[in-house]
Amino acid sequence: MFSVICAFAFSACASDPHGRTIGNKIDDAVITSSVKSSLIADDLVNAFDIDVDTHRGTVMLSGFVETQNQINRAVEIAKEGEGVQKVINKLRQGQKRFPK
Repeated sequence: MFSVICAFAFSACASDPHGRTIGNKIDDAVITSSVKSSLIADDLVNAFDIDVDTHRGTVMLSGFVETQNQINRAVEIAKEGEGVQKVINKLRQGQKRFPK
């Protein structure tokens, strides 16, 4: 049992080519999921048009929304997320450039 625990602990410290450990990846996935859920729950933001990516606590929002108010609200929601260190806003106002 001890060896299994040690193996898991050491694997959590292993890193990918970008220097992120499995623990970092899990933390980033939790942050991404939490921010996306908060965006979905908000009445002003159309979360399905917003992509959320997280890398080492930095959240990047991208996509197209209808209004500047939606951009502002999405950024505000992301900044409130637990574990979020920084938010990069790449949201654009206007129509999607790709058909559905």
